Parts: sequence; structure tokens; C-alpha cells
Amino acid sequence: MLSRIFIGFVCLCALLLSIQSNTCHAQTADETMHLAKQYFDAGNYLAAIKSYQRVNFFDPDRAYQCKERIAQSYFQLADFDQAAAYFDQAYYVQQSDSLRNEMILQKTLCLVKQRNYQASLVELLSLTEVSSAQQKYRRDLYLALAYFGVEKFDKSKTQFERLLSEDDSLRLGRLEDLFEKNEKVSKLNPDTAKWLSIFIPGAGQMYAGDWNAGINSLLLNAALLFALVNTAVTYTFWDAFISVFPWYYRYYTGGIENAEVSVKKQKQKRRARIYEEILQVLE
Repeated sequence: MLSRIFIGFVCLCALLLSIQSNTCHAQTADETMHLAKQYFDAGNYLAAIKSYQRVNFFDPDRAYQCKERIAQSYFQLADFDQAAAYFDQAYYVQQSDSLRNEMILQKTLCLVKQRNYQASLVELLSLTEVSSAQQKYRRDLYLALAYFGVEKFDKSKTQFERLLSEDDSLRLGRLEDLFEKNEKVSKLNPDTAKWLSIFIPGAGQMYAGDWNAGINSLLLNAALLFALVNTAVTYTFWDAFISVFPWYYRYYTGGIENAEVSVKKQKQKRRARIYEEILQVLE
């Protein structure tokens, strides 16, 4: 009889301790959540991340809140790789299509910031039906940027035009001009620059628009060619071949390679400028 009473007493104590422990745990989670929010609002994102991670570990039911806030914190720290990873995790714990779409859009923005345009398109094309006007605008904007990044300019232009009103003729005209300008950039060909430099050193760089490098290459190669011929005439062909030809060959072939590189760099530079101007049109 006494043993049964003792066992019952022990079980009752265990039950009370369990209830107290769960209550304290809930209070601790609430307090930590509140503290994490304070850190986030104050811009102390590293501290916010640690606090949200602590809550997420001890209270998985709050994962939908914690993972999104951790992702937002990493985004504010410009750690777009970690931000994208946590937005991806947050997607799977959201409870509605609208919230899941929001996580995809947030992740897509991280990928656009990283210039990972192909992955951005994969995410955007996985979106379900978008209901809110704000989400539709962001989807079209990110699609436009991603298509521009993967050099599908016709699709990019179509998406950008969707962002503007049909009555906004001024900005639509400016957008048209910028895409025409981009078409001219697309016509720059590294192979053309290479062949031009083969026949006339420096011509490839000039073709790319890098006139300083082109003129320098032309003058340097002309001077070395003159020295090569002059040495061969003054001394012997062998003297010219040994002393001057290696330098001439080095700068001649280097100019050909530089011409190709110059075209690629100029295309990237001009496209980046056009990209920024397009965003200014939208603003």
C-alpha cells in the first residue's frame, strides 16, 4: 500500500515538474523571440540571427517565423547566399500559397543580386498563381532582369514593358531607345576584333571602343617592326630574329588576345550601364 502511494507521489511530482518545465520553456521562447525582434529592429542582425536560430531549435513550431527572419537578416548583411538558403527553407514551412510565393520572390531577389540569372528564372517559373498586384509587379520585374541577364533581350523587353503604363509614352520611348542601344552592343564580335588586330595591330581595340589601348598597340607594334627591319638591314637577319623578333611577336600576339578580351569587357561594361539606365526609367 505504502509503495503504491510513494509511486503515485513520484508520478505526480514528475507531472508537475514537466508542466513547470514546459511553461518555463514557452516563456523562454517568447522572451528570446522578443529579444530577437529587438535586435532585428535595431539593425543588430548577427545577434538577431543567433536568437532566431535558438528559438527555431527549441521550438520548431515557430520555424515559419524564425527562418524568414534569419533570411531577412542575412539579406541585410548582404550575405545573399545564406539569405537564399534560408528563404528556401522558409518556403517549406509556410502555410499558404501567397506566403510561399513571397519566399520564392525573396529568394529570387537574392539570386539576382548574385547575378545568378539562370537560377532566378528557374525559381520564377515555379511560382503558382500570383494574386496580389505587388507580387505580380515584382515577378515581372525579376523576370525582366533575369531574361536580360541571360541575354534573352526580346523577352526582357516584353517584361519591362509590362511594368509601364501604355499611356506612359515618354518612358516607353526611352526603354525602346535603350534596347536599340543594347542591340548595337550585341553586334560587337570578339572574332571580328581578333581578325582586325591580325591585319592591323590595335584595330581590334579601336573597334571595341578602347581607343587609347588601340593607339598604344599600333604605335608599339609599328616601332618594334621598324626596329626589326632596321636591325636586319644594319646587321643580319639572325641578329634581328634573336634580339627584336621575340619582343615583336610577344606584343603582336598579345594585342590579338587583348582585342578579344577588350570586346568582351566593353560589352559587359556597356550592358551594365544600359541595365542601370533601364532601372532608372522604371523608377
